[in-house]
Amino acid sequence: MILAAVPVRMGVGQSPRPATWVALCSDSPSSPAEARATYEAPDGRVQTTHVAATAPVGCVATPLPIAYEDVVWVRLVAPATTNRLSRGLILLGGDGGPSSGSEIVLPDETSQAPTQVSAVSSNRSSALSEGQPPMRAMWAWRPELWRSEASSLFAQASSWNVGVLYVSVQVGPDGALIDGDRLRAFLRDARDRGLRVWAVEGDPRAVMQAERTAMVQRARAIRSFNAAGSLGFDGVQYDIEPYLVPGYALNEEQWNEAYVATIELLRQAADMPVEVAVPFWWLNARTAEGRVIDRVSAFIESVAVMDYRTDSDTIERLAEPWLDWGEAHKRRVRVALEAGRLPDETRYHFRPAPTGTLLQIKIGDRDALVLVRAPYANRSGAAFRLIRTSTFEASTVTFFGRVDHLRTLLPTLERRFTGYGSFAGVALHEVPSPDAAR
Repeated sequence: MILAAVPVRMGVGQSPRPATWVALCSDSPSSPAEARATYEAPDGRVQTTHVAATAPVGCVATPLPIAYEDVVWVRLVAPATTNRLSRGLILLGGDGGPSSGSEIVLPDETSQAPTQVSAVSSNRSSALSEGQPPMRAMWAWRPELWRSEASSLFAQASSWNVGVLYVSVQVGPDGALIDGDRLRAFLRDARDRGLRVWAVEGDPRAVMQAERTAMVQRARAIRSFNAAGSLGFDGVQYDIEPYLVPGYALNEEQWNEAYVATIELLRQAADMPVEVAVPFWWLNARTAEGRVIDRVSAFIESVAVMDYRTDSDTIERLAEPWLDWGEAHKRRVRVALEAGRLPDETRYHFRPAPTGTLLQIKIGDRDALVLVRAPYANRSGAAFRLIRTSTFEASTVTFFGRVDHLRTLLPTLERRFTGYGSFAGVALHEVPSPDAAR
C-alpha cells in the first residue's frame, strides 16, 4: 500500500519502514538519494525527484512498499494531464524503454493541429501582398559556413533556389561579433547574389533570467554590427523553444509568459525586423492574458512555422491556420520543412489495469508517475499496464533521403500557399548541398 506523502523530518518512523522513498526536493537533499529527474522554472528555481532507500531529510517524500532496485524512474506530471489519464497514456521516446523524459500523449489527442483562426476578408491582406514576394529560406547554423565555406553555402542556396539565409554568429568577450570584417564581406557577396541574410539565435532557456540577459546582450551586439557599416543583417530570427526545458509542462502559462517578455526585450535590443521560429502547435500556446503568438505579434514582423511533416495534405492542413493568422495580424508566415536525419520514435501505450508497471502517485501536492519493473497493485492511485508499442516513423517528419521528392513537392506547396498574402515562402532545414550523396 502506498502511504500518504509526508514532509520528512527527523524522528518520523511510527509506521513500518518502507522499502523505498520517492521524494521531491527543492534543493540538494542532506541524505543520500539518487536524482531521477530535474525540473526548472523560469525564475531559476529547481526541483528534483529522487528514489532513495532512506527518506531524504528536508524533502517531501512518499513511501513505496517496493524494493529500491525495482523502481526504474519517477517523474512529475502536470495536474491538467493527471486529470485526464482515465483512458491511459502514451509515452513517446526512450532508448529501449520509456524514460522519465518521454513526452506524454493522451489517447484522445490524435493530432496537435493548431486551432483554426476565424476567416478573414476575401481580399486577403493587400498590404502584405504588395510587400516582398515569397522567397525560399534556408538555415545555416554553423558559423563556419559563412566564415570559411561561403562558396559551398552559396552553391547550396542556388541549388535550392533560396533567397533568404539564416546564419549563426558568435559574440566575443568584448561584446562585438567575432570575425566582423569577414562577416561583412560575406554579407556583401550574399547581397551581390540577390540573397537576404538574417542572423539566427536559439536557446530553449533564453526565457530564464540569466540566459535572457545574455541573449539581450547578443541582440545588442548584432544591432551594433549593423550600425557600424553600410551592409548588415536584414533581421534576426529567434528560435527559442522553452517547451524543451524540463519543467515546462508543469507550468506552461508561466513559461509562456516569460517567452512573451523575452521576445519584447529582444525586439527592443535588436531594433530591427524580428522573426520567431515556432512549432505548428504553438498557435494553441497560451498565457493568462491570451495566446502567446497574439501577444508577441506586436514585436515581430514574421513567423517561421516548423511544419515538420512530409505528407503534402498534412503540411497544408497544419499551415493554413497560421497563414490565416498572418492575414488577420498582418504578419508574414514562412512554412518550414525538415530534411535532416532523425531517428524513428518508439511509442509505449499504457492502459488502466488492476496491476501495472506504471503507477500514479502523489508526492506532497504534486502528481507523479513511477515506472517499476514488475506489475504492482496500486491501492492509493491508478495503475497502468503496457499493452503495446508502436513506431512513429521519422519519414513522416523529415525528407531525409528523399531529396528528389522534396524538390518536386516544393513548387506544388508554393502554388497552394500563394493565395495567402501572408505567405512569405518555404524555409528549409538541413537540406543537403548539391554534392552531397542522396
